[in-house]
Amino acid sequence: MAPKRKRTSPATSYQVFLSFRGPDTRQGFTDVLYHALVDAGIRVFRDNEEIRKGEYIGDEILRAIEDSRIFVPIFSSTYASSKWCLIELAKMVESKEGSSGSKRILPIFYDVSVDDVKLKTELYTKALSIHREKFSTDIVHQWEEALREAGKIKGWELKDKGHAEFAKAFVRKVSVELKVNKQYVTRSLVERIDEQDALISLLHLKSSHDVRLVWIHGMGGIGKTTLAKAVFNRLCDHFGGCCFLLDVLETTKRKGIDHLQRQLLQDLGVKSADISDENDGIQIISTQLQDRKVLVVLDDVHDQEQIGKLAGEAGWFGKGSRIIITSRNKNVPVFEGGRVEILEAESMKFEESLLLFSRHAFGKENPPEDFRGLSEKVVRITGGLPLSLEVVGSQLRTSYEHRDRVHWNHIIGSLQKIPARKVQDRLKISYDALDCEAKKIFLDIACFFINEEKTKAIYMWQSCGFKPYLAVKELVDASLIKLADDKKFSMHDQLRDLGRKIVCDERLKDLGKPCSRIWMHEDALKVVREEEGTNLYLKNLVVLDLSESSISETWTGWRHIRMCKELKVLDLKRCNHLTKMPEVAQSWRD
Repeated sequence: MAPKRKRTSPATSYQVFLSFRGPDTRQGFTDVLYHALVDAGIRVFRDNEEIRKGEYIGDEILRAIEDSRIFVPIFSSTYASSKWCLIELAKMVESKEGSSGSKRILPIFYDVSVDDVKLKTELYTKALSIHREKFSTDIVHQWEEALREAGKIKGWELKDKGHAEFAKAFVRKVSVELKVNKQYVTRSLVERIDEQDALISLLHLKSSHDVRLVWIHGMGGIGKTTLAKAVFNRLCDHFGGCCFLLDVLETTKRKGIDHLQRQLLQDLGVKSADISDENDGIQIISTQLQDRKVLVVLDDVHDQEQIGKLAGEAGWFGKGSRIIITSRNKNVPVFEGGRVEILEAESMKFEESLLLFSRHAFGKENPPEDFRGLSEKVVRITGGLPLSLEVVGSQLRTSYEHRDRVHWNHIIGSLQKIPARKVQDRLKISYDALDCEAKKIFLDIACFFINEEKTKAIYMWQSCGFKPYLAVKELVDASLIKLADDKKFSMHDQLRDLGRKIVCDERLKDLGKPCSRIWMHEDALKVVREEEGTNLYLKNLVVLDLSESSISETWTGWRHIRMCKELKVLDLKRCNHLTKMPEVAQSWRD
């Protein structure tokens, strides 16, 4: 049987809290706004203040305010006449002030002016005078301060706008405020809720006065990145800014640590154009995020040096911030001023492994009875490694559809001959089963196109006479690559390393043969400059990616661009030393 999933409530129940006076707006404007927000997929708390009893705000309201990131007080003519509205407003202001910038108040002035809310007219001051007869001076003063504070915030005036028109524009604003780039996870994911909850427990979110780092370590392919993505997606609404940096080790090698510094700052809403080198990046990160409560994930980190340039000290971030790092390295980093927790990623349990394998091999939760024994053999051989289960399961799916038990036994026999620690050798069985065109495209993605949009690659493959859409589908079906949102290629680092090893091994077999693929910027620039020892024919070049390089308009390599008759893509993003487009590039563009 498939393992039962433990159901837990999400870390954040609500994103938006509506505070309004029922008799004024419930049946009209507020109802329209509420449904517009909900229809946009936003989780909204809408309370009925008219049916409350007692003198104190309930736990449900307090939890909703604590959970929400955006507060929307709808100021109407009798808003200040309701003690419940004023209690909510005071709690919202208090929650915002203690959120380190992660929460916002977006006031709506329904049929009142900003001056009414700032208590510069008699409309709300009369209502507060009545409250003074029933409540203490301190309480009424707190309400007055909350109103004045809300009045200082640039809000939205309804004026003569129609309710539906206003709601549409307001929903767009809220959606932008809530926007977080959640991480892609495969639909066949087995939610290991217990493991996610263990990580969340170590993050200790209730402790809002410190900065914590959780170090997740374990062998490649065990599911560290998937765990970090799942928790990131659950918690990102909890913070004022979120950033997930994938493949830190690989990106540092290819593009430099300053590229990651820019991405970190951009994702957290800080201008990063001034970064000219990694020292600039350290300076900006360490000074511009000190008052921000953020969630940062650094994936596949290799050493302390990388951490030191991205999240070197707790003091770089605001109180309540959390840093998650995944690594194959057991050595725990120094995190000055903060607390470090350690989580060792574990292999999947047998039942979880069988579920994941079944989803890929059979497209359902459990193996058919006539293939159960063979399925359990595969699960035991792969040792609970999610990557191996996905790839092997996908490879066997076609054989199952033809009820080809002979092929199943052949693959199982091949897996048994390879030691468990040699994960790449086991994965190569699936690579060897690809047709020639799919193999070439797999190697291209491994070397060039991980975390890149597919457009450049499709141009290149079509110019080679390939049928890329069919080959990409074959690779996706084989679980050798993933296509996030049908746009960006992603690939597990074990598969990436396998692809690059195959390319290097091809060259070692024939030392006189030039390398078929060059994926490091420095090596590629050297080839373009020197044209030595390579099979690079510039007249056939289709895609030239020079992004984030140090080239300038005086670079001697520009003369070679004239030879690129088939060039369709020239990528010059973030070439900071390039102050104007060279004439040859302008003529090519025209």
